[in-house]
Amino acid sequence: MNEAHTALLASIEQNTSAPPDTANGLQVHPSSLANYGPVLVEGGSSPVYSSARGLLKTYSENLSAMRAADTAVRQTHPGVKLEIGMTGGTKNSIDPNRLEEFSKSLDIAFSKCGKAHDAARLTISTSLDALNSEVASKLKDPAANNVSRAQEAGEVRAMIRALKPAERMGAVGDLIKAGDLPAVAAVLHSSPIITGLNSKSLGILKSLAEAQFAGPIATRRDVTQKVLQHIDAASQEFVSKFSAYRPRPNAQTSATAARAMETLRSGAARVTT
Repeated sequence: MNEAHTALLASIEQNTSAPPDTANGLQVHPSSLANYGPVLVEGGSSPVYSSARGLLKTYSENLSAMRAADTAVRQTHPGVKLEIGMTGGTKNSIDPNRLEEFSKSLDIAFSKCGKAHDAARLTISTSLDALNSEVASKLKDPAANNVSRAQEAGEVRAMIRALKPAERMGAVGDLIKAGDLPAVAAVLHSSPIITGLNSKSLGILKSLAEAQFAGPIATRRDVTQKVLQHIDAASQEFVSKFSAYRPRPNAQTSATAARAMETLRSGAARVTT
């Protein structure tokens, strides 16, 4: 990378950093994306790196805040078994006076993270779509509609078809190495029935052709795909951790409490002398 790219990379990482917190796990921390930064920034896809790191910064900081709030609203009662019909992230009971406030705060944090997720995913998926289109364009013959070129393409396909099945893939591989885009495009953009190549072989040859004719763009496309997969996995991890903090009814305890309250209201409990 040149100095400008190095400076931009450093700026992005500084602006999207988050304090380390082992309790949250590495997957939701911005540093987990560090290996993807140089390729994306140098190739002009810095918004992908910035938005992905920004999302993980939001996840990491909010999970830390949730855990701190969870600890703050819980109380220990030495020698007393307190049941309020709820379960949460720790064994202690939630202070009933802070329960509603805690739940609303969690919802606000979750909503903020949801908006950050939607914005980041839109940025990354839009970039991925554009890179896929760019890579595809590099594998097309600009003169494919020319009459003479179309005739040549037919001859190439016939030549590949005439080879022994075990020789077809190697022959196309040689065309790729030679940089013969018109011939390669003629094979890749035709039906397997015409060339005698199966779908698996065509997939391998397409990957080789992408590396040959669209190298840096294809690499950036692949990295962008990995970043998208990473934030999807991190989002699932975030939701799982969020759910652990969110208070939820304990059906058995709540039912017991309801029966006890009904007994108290009906006066069924009487003092015996």
